[in-house]
Amino acid sequence: TRKKRRGPAQAADWPTTVKQALASNKPEAWKTAIATELDKLTDRGVFLHDQTASDLLAHGIITKVVPLGLYLSEKYDENGELLREKARAAIKGHSGNMQKGVHYFETYAATPQPETARLLICIALRHNWKRRAWDVELAYAWADLPVNERLALAYPKGCERTHPVTGETLYIILMKNLYGDPAAGRRWSIHRDNKLLTEFNSKNKDDTEVWTCKRCRNDPCLFYLTLRVKGHAEAYKMLISIHTDDLDVIGSDDVILDLFDTKVNEIWSLKRANPNFMLGIEKIPEYDGDGTLVSITLKMTAFVRGAVEAFKQYMPAKSATTPYPPKDTLTKDTFVTEAEIKLYSERGFSRLIGMLLWGVRHGFDECKYGMSVLGSVASKPGPLAWKNAMYMLSWMDVNEKRGIRFNKDGNHQPMAFADASDKALLSDGKRQAGHAIMWMDGPIITCSHRLKHVGLSISHNEYMAICAAAKKLVWLVQLLDEIEVVIKLPIEVFGDNVQANRLCHENFVSPGNQYIAHQYHFNKEKVDEGTMILIWVDTNLNISDMYTKPTTKVTCENLMPNLLGFGEGMNVLREKILSMDPTCKPRPK
Repeated sequence: TRKKRRGPAQAADWPTTVKQALASNKPEAWKTAIATELDKLTDRGVFLHDQTASDLLAHGIITKVVPLGLYLSEKYDENGELLREKARAAIKGHSGNMQKGVHYFETYAATPQPETARLLICIALRHNWKRRAWDVELAYAWADLPVNERLALAYPKGCERTHPVTGETLYIILMKNLYGDPAAGRRWSIHRDNKLLTEFNSKNKDDTEVWTCKRCRNDPCLFYLTLRVKGHAEAYKMLISIHTDDLDVIGSDDVILDLFDTKVNEIWSLKRANPNFMLGIEKIPEYDGDGTLVSITLKMTAFVRGAVEAFKQYMPAKSATTPYPPKDTLTKDTFVTEAEIKLYSERGFSRLIGMLLWGVRHGFDECKYGMSVLGSVASKPGPLAWKNAMYMLSWMDVNEKRGIRFNKDGNHQPMAFADASDKALLSDGKRQAGHAIMWMDGPIITCSHRLKHVGLSISHNEYMAICAAAKKLVWLVQLLDEIEVVIKLPIEVFGDNVQANRLCHENFVSPGNQYIAHQYHFNKEKVDEGTMILIWVDTNLNISDMYTKPTTKVTCENLMPNLLGFGEGMNVLREKILSMDPTCKPRPK
């Protein structure tokens, strides 16, 4: 029979309790999922079962008992096909049950930089590296729990236990780390990182294999590993970006990837995953006849289907033709009544914004201006905010199969575009700005944001916009240096304001620039160091214009193909830019 198909955003009919699961139309499937989850944790040594209140005291546990929850869901593949029923045991670790300084202490754990996943795509294309993905099974449970942080847990409702003789309520002692504890992510990340840095900075007994492993400072969730095999002149290399327990990996050869798999399975249990589908994002590769990787396209088809299904009753009758309504006037100054805020909050504005934000971050970069505006009114939604959010969802619906493409024959050297609007917000006089950093024909870093200071001229606004791009370039250059990926400097930054570009290269003070705050002269420092060079670009070719205003259909059709990797390509665009006005292109001294 055909597996049940559903968009991932629909979960309304999942049981929320054990009682509901056992009364559903598939009680045995849910019962198996629950038993499997509890047995796994017991076998791992996470749970010490059937403890009385006196047993808890004997173990030195004096904190109050914390409830253990069972969370039921269904797991789907990238096409929205149901794979299996799933149960997850997690501590109900909210502030009503657990307090910092009593039950746990530090909680911070790093997460990958949002741009890193795209960097791995670009490096794989540039060097024709192999791609892999793994999950660490029951990852949190591998980390030890300090004795003074062990907890007493109450069995989930529907799974309660009592002593067979005395009738006393029985409890679980948590012996190892578990989901739901506010400190669990930190404990796992410390354990994980220490294991990688210890086990992969080593030699085997006969020195035939020598591993090195480095955690990057510019993304502490990115690890750079090398392997030298006796008799081979070149070292094998690999990069691992870790999102909690999901490993997104590229490597120079199957040799290092296979040996990594074997070695890590001696530490944890790894499950091979699909590198073409991670965290709801499709990464669709294309190969030529020789097996060379020629392109990777990012898509979010299943996610968009689910989001549209969740709000289908509100979808506009007319499909969107631009990423955000052209000539829109919504700002955080837009007046809304308390009754409107209540209405649209109850309708699900926060949930809608959350879905849009996920889509914009990972597959719809052209929507970042709209997301910036909608985010500014997230706490006070009104009819216009709701209309615009649904318009953006309609745009995603229309373009669910398009995606963002990175190409092997694209620009092997990163290049950047920066722009600023001259339309000020009435309440504070600040303008919208944005930038796009392109590599292998695709956007690796894009941003639309309000400037932090009021600009007193067009060139002032543009100069501040260039500074925001320069900061991301510094991050990029430093990270690539850490992982030994060579690029040529300076990186070309294209801006469409002659005066702002010139000010980055020249040291002159005038009535029009003498008030610019010191921090924005970071631009000059990076030019002097040779990190970047400013080059003039005609406004009609400046793809970062997409991030400064609600653009028309004509502008979108002109700029979006190159922004998203489906146009003539960055190399062709660059040559076109350089041929247009050579008098406006400063050169390094």
